[in-house]
Amino acid sequence: MPSSTAPPLDAASSPSPASRVFELYEIASLILHLARRQFGNSSVIPFTIANKAIGDIALDVLWERQTSLLPLFMVLQRGFKAEANTRRVPKAVQDRRDAEDEYEHEHHTMFRLKPDFSFGPGDWTRLQFYARRIKIVEDAVLDPDEDNNVHFDTDIVHAIFKARPDAVLLPNVYRLELGPRCQKLCELMDFKVTQHRKPPHIPCVSLHDLFRPHALIGYVCQLEKLRSLGIMLDKELKMLPVLRSLPHLEELHLKFEPEDFSMLRSCAGNYDDDHTEGLNERKLQADPAPGFPALTTLRLTDPVRMRCVALALGNIATNRLKLKSLRIRGWNHRSDDPNPTQVMHSAILKRCDPDTLTHLTLTSEFDGFSRMQDYHAMYKDLAALHNITHATLDICGLCRDLGVVLDTLTRAWPRLESLVFFPEPGAPRHNLRLGDLACLANRCPKLSYLSLQVDYIDSAYFPDSIPDAHSIPNRSLVLNIGLQMNLAEKEPEWVSSTVDFLDRVFPYPTLKSITYDELDGHLANALHARDYKGTTPTLAGKDDPHGPLRREWLSVDNIGRILGVPKDMGIEEKMAAVRIA
Repeated sequence: MPSSTAPPLDAASSPSPASRVFELYEIASLILHLARRQFGNSSVIPFTIANKAIGDIALDVLWERQTSLLPLFMVLQRGFKAEANTRRVPKAVQDRRDAEDEYEHEHHTMFRLKPDFSFGPGDWTRLQFYARRIKIVEDAVLDPDEDNNVHFDTDIVHAIFKARPDAVLLPNVYRLELGPRCQKLCELMDFKVTQHRKPPHIPCVSLHDLFRPHALIGYVCQLEKLRSLGIMLDKELKMLPVLRSLPHLEELHLKFEPEDFSMLRSCAGNYDDDHTEGLNERKLQADPAPGFPALTTLRLTDPVRMRCVALALGNIATNRLKLKSLRIRGWNHRSDDPNPTQVMHSAILKRCDPDTLTHLTLTSEFDGFSRMQDYHAMYKDLAALHNITHATLDICGLCRDLGVVLDTLTRAWPRLESLVFFPEPGAPRHNLRLGDLACLANRCPKLSYLSLQVDYIDSAYFPDSIPDAHSIPNRSLVLNIGLQMNLAEKEPEWVSSTVDFLDRVFPYPTLKSITYDELDGHLANALHARDYKGTTPTLAGKDDPHGPLRREWLSVDNIGRILGVPKDMGIEEKMAAVRIA
């Protein structure tokens, strides 16, 4: 008779006390992360005063991801005093060159150190109770209505670091994006890439006094632990040799100095410091080993001149980088270089491995006078990047024929899955016609998203001859045609002729949806005024910025109804019915 008693578990297979504690942590952390994501921080805060184990997990969840260093520094606010002041700043007006003529006033808060106050080792221990929990500082774009008007005097930050000299503020951070909040908070300070002054001289991100460039304030984090870094690029590119050797760095975001920071630096008297306008011409010293062994994503934003991008790419490494994604963005550069876009494209091809690069976002600058053959030459080097699947072009300046650019790139990149042409807000209109989409009829079979600013939707511009589109029966495409007045009010005849043309390029039912960004009066005025506060932050974060005014014009069912296709037909029958019609 079999025994009803189960055999004893093998001791080796039973969970250890340590593993059970780890499982408890993982389960509780997952639950609290879900609660925070769905209900916000307020849903997690009560758990911080539960038992010690759950309270520690709740604190880890609350502090793990930050967008600013302000909450951390405010842990020691007993040593701060606040001063309110008003600043006179330029308004956003029709032309940036006229911005100095109109000003508005902003209210700011400056925190200073209380007289005769100092922080001790106990204060540093209290600060580290929270700082060691921070894994991510993601100081990216500001929200549209977010104030960014709190600043720390240098003496406060210096006093904090003096409590534990040579210690690192964020010992466990692995993603550090130093953006507008950190820059404004520490506006009298400079974030730099340096080596620790004590052996073994570990590479660090450090803070320095803006008015005394070589005066070290403290160390923010160790670079060797970072997988992602976003930081302002220095003029002499001194940081690149340090960054080049980092073994785990997967994503690097190098930011060119913004205009307001340059003005502040000039006021500080730092005319010949590392961050002055532009980049100095440099020749890269050969490195015996390939640089950036783990880097897959590189971002370069807001160059003063487009040649600065080429210089940065030329000096970032001696080897071709095996990047998957390259993003180069910004509207604020000056157009005083010969062939700036073509020079940048050549630098991209020289530095990026065409076999690995699949995602490309960049600014294309046009002078308004180029001819068709010039566009082919301009994109010759980009055409060699044969594996591009996702591409975004920020169109800067006036392009006489974007249709040629569209034709050139879609011919060169047959693997495209997403293509976006994003025109500069407030810039002159471009000559892109709906008829220019005809070149896509038998190209890019995997294309699933296409977003363009179409300015001419008129049957007079539809081509008579269109390549056979029925060789791509399985395409599923969403088409966005950019800023338009309310298309729901268009005449049925106009809608019918437009759908008939699109059906010749993207045969029914491969075109799943047509969307547009509704151009109402408020948005039209904002774009005309070139409100960079409203457009640039969105642009920095998304390849295809859009807001609540994006509308669906026609769904696949609407298109089928206009074409007269019965609903109960299968896909092959529908395509055949349209072809016969």
